[in-house]
Amino acid sequence: MAPDFMIGERVAAKLEMHDLHVICGEKDAYALEDAKALYKQQWKQDEYSAKMDLPDGYTPNRMLEILRLRARYLLDRGSTLNNPHIPKSFFATFGIGRCPRRLVSTNSGAASVEPSGRSP
Repeated sequence: MAPDFMIGERVAAKLEMHDLHVICGEKDAYALEDAKALYKQQWKQDEYSAKMDLPDGYTPNRMLEILRLRARYLLDRGSTLNNPHIPKSFFATFGIGRCPRRLVSTNSGAASVEPSGRSP
């Protein structure tokens, strides 16, 4: 299983601005509705607001971070839910599958992800 998660992490990290433009369209700023459509309303309203890096929305760089989170969530989910040999209790251990990850900022200003601890 570890290689599957490592693959998912690396694939999500390879998404670039061009990928965001293909998926969400090219914009100078993205609205709350764009983020909700991309991240499938998996955060609470206050979480979407906390991720805004513009007064009423998101810069392309922040939306790219959200796109990478969504890709990582989908890849993690596929790594676990599609494996018939993994018991459902395994998912709760890692908060993977039905539980989306959340964006956190590191001291360097870079973004990383961690399980959010709540189900969508």
